[in-house]
Amino acid sequence: MKFKLLLGLLCISINFCYAQKTGKALIDSLTERLTKATTDTARINRLNDIALNYSNIDTAKGITYAEQALNLAQKLNYKKGLGQAYNNLAVNTRNNFQKSNSYVFKAIPFNQQSANNFGLEWDYRGLGWLYSNIKDYKKAFSYYHMALKLSTAIKDKAFEANVWGIMGDTYGGSVDTGNMILCYKRDLAIQEELKDRPSIALLQELLGDIYYAKNDDIKTLSYYQPSCKLYQELGNKAGYSLVLWNIASVYLKSDANKAVDVYKQVVKLKMELKDTASAARIYSILGDHFMYGASEPEKGAGYYQQALPLYLAIGDKASYSSVLWNLAAFYYKTDESKGIDMYKEALSIKQQLHDDNSAATINLQIANAYSMQNDRAKTLFYYEQAARLYKQLNSMANYSNALWYIAGFHLQTDENKAIDEYQQALKIKEELHDEVSIANLLQTLGKCYTDQGNYDKAMDVYQQGFKRSASVNNKVAKAGFIASIAGVYLKRDGLNKALAYYLQMLDQTKNSADLTGTENILLAIGNLYSDQSDYPKAIEYLFQGLKIAESLNDQSALAQFMDQISTVYLNQHDINKSLDYANRSLKLFNALHNNSGAAGALLNIGSCYSELKQTDKALSNNEQAEKMFESMGDRVNASAVLGNIGDTYRKVGNYSKAAEYTMRALKLAEAFHFDAAIPVELCTLGEINVAIAKDKIHPIPADTIFPQDRKALLEKAVAYLNSAIKKFHQNGDLKNLQEALETRSEAQQLLGNYAEALADYKEHLRYRDSVYNQDKTQEITRRELQYQYGKQEDSLKYQQVITGDLLKQQTLLATQKEQQLLLLGKQKDIGILNEQKTQAELLAEQKQLLFLLRSQ
Repeated sequence: MKFKLLLGLLCISINFCYAQKTGKALIDSLTERLTKATTDTARINRLNDIALNYSNIDTAKGITYAEQALNLAQKLNYKKGLGQAYNNLAVNTRNNFQKSNSYVFKAIPFNQQSANNFGLEWDYRGLGWLYSNIKDYKKAFSYYHMALKLSTAIKDKAFEANVWGIMGDTYGGSVDTGNMILCYKRDLAIQEELKDRPSIALLQELLGDIYYAKNDDIKTLSYYQPSCKLYQELGNKAGYSLVLWNIASVYLKSDANKAVDVYKQVVKLKMELKDTASAARIYSILGDHFMYGASEPEKGAGYYQQALPLYLAIGDKASYSSVLWNLAAFYYKTDESKGIDMYKEALSIKQQLHDDNSAATINLQIANAYSMQNDRAKTLFYYEQAARLYKQLNSMANYSNALWYIAGFHLQTDENKAIDEYQQALKIKEELHDEVSIANLLQTLGKCYTDQGNYDKAMDVYQQGFKRSASVNNKVAKAGFIASIAGVYLKRDGLNKALAYYLQMLDQTKNSADLTGTENILLAIGNLYSDQSDYPKAIEYLFQGLKIAESLNDQSALAQFMDQISTVYLNQHDINKSLDYANRSLKLFNALHNNSGAAGALLNIGSCYSELKQTDKALSNNEQAEKMFESMGDRVNASAVLGNIGDTYRKVGNYSKAAEYTMRALKLAEAFHFDAAIPVELCTLGEINVAIAKDKIHPIPADTIFPQDRKALLEKAVAYLNSAIKKFHQNGDLKNLQEALETRSEAQQLLGNYAEALADYKEHLRYRDSVYNQDKTQEITRRELQYQYGKQEDSLKYQQVITGDLLKQQTLLATQKEQQLLLLGKQKDIGILNEQKTQAELLAEQKQLLFLLRSQ
């Protein structure tokens, strides 16, 4: 906000005959008049005039002339001259409160004795100005009001207006906007009465500035527009262009096209005034608006390009490099090399300007760019440059963040070094009491130790995080540590210990009436049971959580529960229900602008359509999910999408595409230690190889990934499946384990290894029956009905309902369908078992016959 620049201590009026001269020219004229002064009184008056004019040019000379006037006036006892001399000493020492204040108080009695009311006006106003500078506003306003009282009494309208204006400035300094506006309006009213058009234009501009800061666009324009017109009529191009600029800023909030038109007028005026800096600044403002505010980056880049040569012409390297920096971010999205080159040019200039803070940030951005290109050496170089600069700046928050980045980079090659850097970053965050970062770093350290198999150390770190997050009531972090601790129990001590811990935490949260915490734990328990293929238990806890989320109207939790329920139904091959819940969760995630959740829901929808053999819809949803995960830099989930796409292509017999996507998914999963996904992709590769080997009609795809021999294809399939089955056993993933066993059984049979095929198929049946059976289908239906009726009825009533005819009606169709499928499945299983048994027995007989022949 701009305020009037008024010199409150000016205490002498300049003679009208000098009004056309200013500065040094006026002083020279006064000095010449001084030499021609014929009386001592005239000489004192000229000395005072010169002292006053030097107050804005050279205060040391101003003091010298004021002291000469004072000495001569004292000799003559010229009271008016003494008052003026003390006032001039005050104005030339105005930056020294004590001196200036004492001179004003010495001036007052002489001005009173000489009946110099104009001098007294200036004294009172000057004292108000001095006290306002030391923020003693009570005294300041008392003297301002004395000045107003005197100016009113002597009918000095111009001075009265001036005092109201300075009072407005003072209220602005004390952040009292209401009184500031009132004072400026009183000033404006008098200036309008006096028809002082330049002052009217200035005051209207100031009032417009104030209302602009208050975001009152209607009142802002009501003052800016007449001010703009007055400046134009007065031929004041500088004032006119400045107010026009402000008007454009108002329009930019609601009508960008109108604003651009006005800005163009301002640029033209500024160029006529040779004010290239302002023209460049306007182009930068438009660039910022369209790049970041209006989401029209191409337009923004265009305006930035117009700003660059102007900044270059005036040698404004700071602004030039900042615009270049913005352009680098824009071009990087479409042309990585060009973007990086522009980042480097901006960095070089920031370094020349010793703008280390900006240089550090640009180093981070260049490091991130090279990280996306997998250029490890350059990534590390720029990360380390950023860290060094932040450390030099003693910007410990940013330094610790840079260490954090470097640690994540080292995590892929040297876990111990990464852990050391994470610990350094953690120590700094603890000193800064940055609880959010502390929680995240403890989570990261815990995961590092977990990945190393150092479960005891991981448990210590997670427990530390849990206690800390509980002490600061960080419920989100607390929930995360509960999940991590349970994860360690799962890996170190098994499923029962993990479940026991979750159930213990569930009791605690319920007893503390922490419904949000209860939601989180119910979701985690549901996920855990789902991962272990205990789908009835998973549904039980997920629906409990869903009910709480509904009672809290917790849209985020509702979306998460629906998403996980969709996954359970998908794993149970209840595709219609899975699709329904996935679509409902997607709608909620989109409303919450939760892109990660929305991408996960699209992943489930894609899987549902894949199961329904609707390939186009499956691929469309998976591709949307992949783009969203990639845009967020979430390569772990992006790998899951690639796997889904690969599996979709496998189901429709496009084995080359299937293998391409699956291999990409596998590489990403291995690179980011996504342990749950690795065996899934290995299993898919096994299935692809078996499918190609079985196809006697089409030739083997001419792809380097596929051996050009059917036996070799089957052997490679068995190798993939062996690795997958081992990992599924370790992970306890029964659903995928039984599928992998079935595929390996088929591969062994095709290879003629009938005994191995029979053993695998029997194991497949055992695990399959533990995952899918009629009792589980009925139990899942029961749990869902409990949820549906539990929302409306008391416990006793809905228990009676679901044990009666309703349950029978709801499950009848599902049961009949399940029985038909089971009958068909059993017939198929018996046929396969008999065939494999017969083949195994024949092979055993052949071996026995061969042994007898050899023994003869």
